[in-house]
Amino acid sequence: MNKKLYTICCSFFCFLITSTILINTIENSQSVGKFNLFLPRDCTTFDNCSSANESLHSTFFFIMTTVSTIGFYSGVGSVLGRIMIIVIILVSIIQIPSKSSELMNLLSSKSVYSRISYKKLDKVNYILITGNISYYSVYDLLREYFHPDHGENEKHALILMPQRPDANMKSLLSEYQNKLYYFEGDPLKESDLKRCQFKDANTIILLCNKQTDDPNAEDSKIILQAMAIRKYLSQENDDTLSSNKKKKNETKMLIQLLRPESELHFSLSISKKNNLDQIFCIDEIKLSLLAKSCLCQGIIALISNLIMTSNLENINQKLLDNNRWLDEYKKGKGYEIYKVQLDFLRGYEFNELCEMVYLEKSIILFGVNVIKVK
Repeated sequence: MNKKLYTICCSFFCFLITSTILINTIENSQSVGKFNLFLPRDCTTFDNCSSANESLHSTFFFIMTTVSTIGFYSGVGSVLGRIMIIVIILVSIIQIPSKSSELMNLLSSKSVYSRISYKKLDKVNYILITGNISYYSVYDLLREYFHPDHGENEKHALILMPQRPDANMKSLLSEYQNKLYYFEGDPLKESDLKRCQFKDANTIILLCNKQTDDPNAEDSKIILQAMAIRKYLSQENDDTLSSNKKKKNETKMLIQLLRPESELHFSLSISKKNNLDQIFCIDEIKLSLLAKSCLCQGIIALISNLIMTSNLENINQKLLDNNRWLDEYKKGKGYEIYKVQLDFLRGYEFNELCEMVYLEKSIILFGVNVIKVK
């Protein structure tokens, strides 16, 4: 679309310049001793005014008013010049309406999603989702991200895709109104990433198409996008450090890949390893869970229930009363894994922490991540 727009503008500008030069050349060579509009106001003939041949800007103004059908009195004196004016008017009448209509159609066909930019708000965290996004893949992600169990703080989610949103995606936009924003653009272009304020996002998530027929090509595409985004982030960090404005940006990247060997390809493709990049290999996780399920039956359902927020309100109570196992399953499904920062519990042993948390809140503590404070 941009190429067509540039072609129309350049052709129209070339037509104006060519017409201006032709009329100016004809009049300056054949209008000797005649009254001409292109002469300065203090001149009446070409004989007594030495600056008559320097009125190219006046000729351009005359051509512009003629082509735009505004028009004004013309002092073109030569016959050839008047013939050229008639030809220019005829060409304008034929070409300008059609080109103007085509130009308006191009401008109106440009999506609003390709022009908008995200305005960052203070104290509002947001994530950027890109890659190969489908309705079903992003639906589960957004439902988990905006669930009240993960905090009531205001947060936004941004989606960057090369095409316009379809009907399903528009339904998501209406469901998460003022929380979910869609941007039409290429994640390989820095200008489109800057529209999404990618350098200030908490996390950049790259999703892949899990139903693809060519997993190698899909992983290569995701790796290419991840390399480009990481390169732009590194450039932003270098500019920030050189200007001494603030500390280095630490934007996380979550990369979803299909094949295990693609993780090695990504590690070899980047110049240096970044601890902020996390790779989730779909096939590796799937095969590991299947192997573990052979030793421990039901482990897939257990892990799925622990890492996903459950909705237990829609379960029929009468059905629970008639099925004891379903009631036990509901209680087990109510347990979920959360990462919580516990600054006020410093100095305790691990077993002491587990006992305190379980007795006070009936919460099972099974892991502690110790952060070294500088």
